[in-house]
Amino acid sequence: MIGEVFPLKVRGLGAGVSSVANWTANLAVALVFPFFFEKIGDILFLFFAIMAALSILFIKYKVFETRGKSLEAIEMMLYNKSKGV
Repeated sequence: MIGEVFPLKVRGLGAGVSSVANWTANLAVALVFPFFFEKIGDILFLFFAIMAALSILFIKYKVFETRGKSLEAIEMMLYNKSKGV
């Protein structure tokens, strides 16, 4: 979906920055997980389960369907939405 949310002019840069942000977040979780697991134990797994459930709800109710739409149509839809049309 990352390639679909950026306008054509900045799609490559946007996808690259998004990938770096994603991998940085993954690295941060991997680095802090042992520390927090030692401090709070199994509750950490509950925290991640709650975050996963919230992510599913966010996607279900806030992310729009892009199946069958061209990148240009998605760009126009996002542009109109940002302008309040």
